[in-house]
Amino acid sequence: MDPFKKATDLGILTEYVDGQGHRHVTNEAVLKIILKALPERSPYRFLQGAIVIRSGRPAETSLAQAAALPLRWKVVAGAKIVAEGETREPAIAWPEDLPAGAYRLHLTDASSRQEEAPLIVAPPRAFGGDFDRRWLLAVQLYGVRSTRNWGIGDFTDLEALIRLAHQLGADGVGLNPLHALFDDRPGDCSPYSPNSRLFLNALYIDVEKIPEFPLAERSGSRQALTRLRALDVVDYVAVAELKWRALRSAFEGFASGATGARRR
Repeated sequence: MDPFKKATDLGILTEYVDGQGHRHVTNEAVLKIILKALPERSPYRFLQGAIVIRSGRPAETSLAQAAALPLRWKVVAGAKIVAEGETREPAIAWPEDLPAGAYRLHLTDASSRQEEAPLIVAPPRAFGGDFDRRWLLAVQLYGVRSTRNWGIGDFTDLEALIRLAHQLGADGVGLNPLHALFDDRPGDCSPYSPNSRLFLNALYIDVEKIPEFPLAERSGSRQALTRLRALDVVDYVAVAELKWRALRSAFEGFASGATGARRR
């Protein structure tokens, strides 16, 4: 069988589109290795597949016509039988008091044919917790507005937000990922498609807090900064152009100062 069709039949993705919009197709040799590593799937005769029910609620599973009635069933956890019974109808009505958990279901029909399947008993509802309720501010840092930032929220804005959250009684500030993106592609700005998770995005730096930052750089960019702050959305390309230039100027100032200190 064609490995791509077999993978599709098994629910395995054979291609994807990355964050940059590029399509990637799994190499056929790699796909064959993956398929070979998977155990052969035995088709079910009595059931359609794994059974999932909710604890404390009535549930019934229909049987395939291949099952010869009566059919005996056992719910097993390791070596322990959790529940068992027999049905003379083409369906199994499950006990409502089955505890939540993952089990093996053992089936034997009247002709002594046997089958096993996973049985998952889910709780009636998700865990609600036994802790006191808390609240926090959820923030996309890049979208924070202020009268002093450069058209994108920065770490000085974040500091102010943390102080505000504390004053309001919040328990924290939830942020978007702050990982480094692609310096040469500022328009590819999704925080969920980083260049590296080892470094922070330098565009969040408040460049004016850098001691070596030349104030003349800010004066020369005043008109551009006014425009960027007034936009409804972040102009990543324009912001990156201004901030990278400012960061390079600050670095050059630092390097110049360090060289002068060594000469003295």
